[in-house]
Amino acid sequence: MDSPDKQVIKFTYINQYDSAAAREYAFEGMIRNLERHYLETDSGVVIVLAKY
Repeated sequence: MDSPDKQVIKFTYINQYDSAAAREYAFEGMIRNLERHYLETDSGVVIVLAKY
């Protein structure tokens, strides 16, 4: 769930043109991703949920 270093994940998918596309993305980990989004948002929903 949490990765100390960004791990590169390779995957292939069918794009909108019905062609296979291969990509590699660095995955920072779920916990770090949620924490980053939480700290970067100014959403009122986050402020309300932060009470819990």
